[in-house]
Amino acid sequence: MKKLLLIFFIILSSCDKNNEALEPELIEQLEIEIKDNVVVLSDNNQTTNEIAEILNGTLVVQPASLVEDVEVGSVLIGQEDGGFLVKVITKTIEGDQATFQVEQANMEDVFENAEFSFNADLSETPQRNTNNNNQNINSKRDGEGFSFDFSNTVIYQDGPVVFNITDGSAEFNPNFQFDFDFENSTLQQFEFSAENANLTIDCDLFFGLNSEDQLNVSTTIAEYDKTFTTFVGFVPVVVTVSTELVAELSIETSGQFGFTGGFTSVNTTTLGATYNNGVWDYIGETSSNTTGKPVDNSAVAEIMQNITITPKVDIKFYNVVGPYCTPIMTEDLTLGVNFDGEDPDWNAKVDAGLNIVVGADAQVLGETLVDYNTSIFSSNVTVWEAPKTLEIVSGNQQEGTQGAELDEPLKVKVTDNMGDPISNVPVYFQVTPGDGEVDNTSVLTDDEGFAEVIWTLGTFTTEQAVNVEIRNSGGDVVGETLVFTSNAGEVELSLIGDLSFGEVEIGSSENISFTIENPNSTPINVSSIDIPEGYSVNWNSGQIAAESTQDVVVTFSPTELQDYNGDIIVNNDVDDINNLIPVTGIGVVQNAISLSGDMNFGDVEIGSEEVRVLTVQNNTIVPMLVSSVDLPVGYTANWTGGLINGQSSQDIDITFSPNNVQNYNGSIIINNDLDSENNVIAVTGIGIEEVTGPDITGFWISNINMSECNAAGNSNDPDCVSHSTFEGLELEFSEDLNYNYCEDTSISCGIVYNDGVYTNTEVFLERSFNFDGVNLRMEIRTYSTSGFFFDDRTFIFEGVYEESTDSFSGNYSHETDGGLWNNLSIGTMTLTRP
Repeated sequence: MKKLLLIFFIILSSCDKNNEALEPELIEQLEIEIKDNVVVLSDNNQTTNEIAEILNGTLVVQPASLVEDVEVGSVLIGQEDGGFLVKVITKTIEGDQATFQVEQANMEDVFENAEFSFNADLSETPQRNTNNNNQNINSKRDGEGFSFDFSNTVIYQDGPVVFNITDGSAEFNPNFQFDFDFENSTLQQFEFSAENANLTIDCDLFFGLNSEDQLNVSTTIAEYDKTFTTFVGFVPVVVTVSTELVAELSIETSGQFGFTGGFTSVNTTTLGATYNNGVWDYIGETSSNTTGKPVDNSAVAEIMQNITITPKVDIKFYNVVGPYCTPIMTEDLTLGVNFDGEDPDWNAKVDAGLNIVVGADAQVLGETLVDYNTSIFSSNVTVWEAPKTLEIVSGNQQEGTQGAELDEPLKVKVTDNMGDPISNVPVYFQVTPGDGEVDNTSVLTDDEGFAEVIWTLGTFTTEQAVNVEIRNSGGDVVGETLVFTSNAGEVELSLIGDLSFGEVEIGSSENISFTIENPNSTPINVSSIDIPEGYSVNWNSGQIAAESTQDVVVTFSPTELQDYNGDIIVNNDVDDINNLIPVTGIGVVQNAISLSGDMNFGDVEIGSEEVRVLTVQNNTIVPMLVSSVDLPVGYTANWTGGLINGQSSQDIDITFSPNNVQNYNGSIIINNDLDSENNVIAVTGIGIEEVTGPDITGFWISNINMSECNAAGNSNDPDCVSHSTFEGLELEFSEDLNYNYCEDTSISCGIVYNDGVYTNTEVFLERSFNFDGVNLRMEIRTYSTSGFFFDDRTFIFEGVYEESTDSFSGNYSHETDGGLWNNLSIGTMTLTRP
């Protein structure tokens, strides 16, 4: 029958051969029912082989009489060297020695029905040997926990790469509680947990290299075991708490580098796992505080480095791992470098974190369980970052002089996130705005994190600035761009003079001088002088000595009728504010236009018209554009606009055509682009009623009074005696409007007959008259077929009708051209009726 025990609270002592004075563990047990095939080998039983051989499947007992009742299928339990829990597969007796082939059993093979609990901490844990000979390990009891001091531990050292923990410690004090509940040979419920355990890891690290390398290494810093036995009924439950402090390191790096830093992580955690009716779940609640330590890095290289420090705790039953917890403390160093520049930009940071993993291997607990593993807490914080901050130390807002160095350098400081100085960081200085310069545009910080430059101010602005920034390996600005400012006192020049030219005629020039004064103690360099259109200067570049002057002659040469206004700008190396002087001038033409012609039309009958010629003269050497001609009422023009070239004229026919009896007085205006003062001429005319003159057809007798005779040198008639034939001449006016020489058919016109006064060789070309009722014009033209006395003859009379005497009075001219006579006479003539 099954072995049945009813136990409420029992205080038992725990013991093992490594530690015979352990304090008792408090065991809570309820009804205990142990299977019949369970055999506990007591201390008197002699197992002759090592525990490792037993765990590998062979158990030897001597004398054999002690185990004569053990059969195949029996479960054997021993408590020596961490204990064993095995099931017999075969049994062999040879003489006085019994040899069993065994396999690993589990706690479901032992307990039919049982409910019990116990606890265990990490106190009084003896140290096992480790494989790391380069370390100084000390352990001490701390309440219910332990602490590791692993200072001066070499994690890796091979050739150019070394990684040391120069100062390190780990403290961990979990107090584990274990609860078991077996029903019908099945583990129904199981729990292990530690409440409010303190975990503290403190590390100072050193990492150095001088070449490219890549490695992964793991080392066990320390190993500790605590073994105790607690009895459940008569069954000894042998528990070993194994603690390993493991460091794992991975590195990818190139170049030379030296790094000293570290971190401190202080944590409080409740951890564990529960198993209930086939389902695992975790127990976890953690508060974590991780801080970094000051960092010193001596060079710049590409770095990716990770180290984990893990105090791993395994709970073994009968030397087989069951529950475990693994708080993994991580440190990651990354350093990125941009090698494009002479001084590479870089950025680095150290991240530290904690990842707590709990789990259980089910092999020793029961056949019905599965393995379990989960993370119950994970955190990661940046504990160090560099470069982080750029700050102005001195040299800001200085007063200076344009073109001169400032008294103090511009000084900045670069620090990490903890405020410690960072060396070997390129700091960039850029002048903006202004044309000044700094002695270095990129400066590496020194061991104190400082960088400084000398600033020479520019010459063209008073408000000047220098931007300062640091960059990471990606080229991005770290933090804010700082700005140094300076108020630069001006180095001035003076421009003296009045460049008001007034009116200057197009095509001519005038000169006025101005003075460039340099009142400063240093020379001024003039690179050029900008001048507006229409002007020129006799000096446009050079150096003006200190406290000296330079006279500049400005010549104004207008080519168009317009204003020539602007600024003369003296481009120089000291003053861009006081370097201009205004200049003004007007291009004009004096009497560009002149108008001539008799525009006094006098009396003109209504319905008739009279034409007179107006001459427009362009007196300039440039073309004149006439845009229009303004005329008073009653007047028209045959040309109203166009181009008149220089030194040329344009004749305009002005026609007076009155419609009413009135005065037609006004001005003719020639609108043009050269002269708006001399472009006007007065015009007058009177419209009168139509005059009906006498009928002059018929005969008239001439009376000539010659006043002048002009004869050619070869003339045989120097006194114009031959012209006397027109004295007392009888003329007949015969109206014939169809006559070729009738100029105006609205008045009386026709043919003049005067036979008997001509030579027998003369032929008539014209013998016309035109009479408007007041004015008479008569013209007789002939030519000689022989040319003896003359070649041709012209007789013209223009007279006015006198109503009171019924006669005409006026002037005549009589010309015989060529031949013997070759002369001209002029005088007065009257016509009266016979």
